[in-house]
Amino acid sequence: MRIITKCMEENAPVFSWILEDCTDQKQIAYNITVSSTDGDVVWSSGTVSSDHSTWVRYEGAPLKENTKYLWKVTITTLKTQYTSEEACFITALQHFDDLIWVSPAPSINAPMIHKEFELDQVYDYAVLNLCGLGYFEVYLNGRKVSDELMNPVRTDYDEVEYRGIVTTYTGTTRKTLKYLSYEVSEYLKAGKNKITVWLGNGWYRQNGRTRTV
Repeated sequence: MRIITKCMEENAPVFSWILEDCTDQKQIAYNITVSSTDGDVVWSSGTVSSDHSTWVRYEGAPLKENTKYLWKVTITTLKTQYTSEEACFITALQHFDDLIWVSPAPSINAPMIHKEFELDQVYDYAVLNLCGLGYFEVYLNGRKVSDELMNPVRTDYDEVEYRGIVTTYTGTTRKTLKYLSYEVSEYLKAGKNKITVWLGNGWYRQNGRTRTV
């Protein structure tokens, strides 16, 4: 029996899971354990009598920012117990004061930005946090970091006015930007490394809009 787990990170993580290929069984309790990568338990929910399996919120001590944690859940059913495989999540950034935007020439529609850097050694855990206004793909030492497409998701960038669409909209938006976190230790090497980010417009800096009536 396999338990599919999912974690979403807000101010504190929330956990969800599915008991796969399960018939004639009902969850009656769960126990979530969150650990550091060193194996130290940072929070245990204890055995909770509940059939809830979605949006169970972390209730432990504050977690470190930009840090990888491991978690698993043990499910008790009317017949037996199941323990999931260990999954992981990376906590959010909390400090942004020292971050800067990298801006290519506005005349280039799909620029590629390169930067070389050196590492004395490769650590077991390395994370890349990347925020792009339009779509992007990121490569480390010539390898694409993720097989995801059309990242990041669309957000509201600034005050906007949309015309020529089904419902005209004018107004001030939330000015929200998303960033993605990638664990990249396997892409790095001791010595010289190169990061390449290929940028696209996406919903940001559109050159035109087409509507079919």
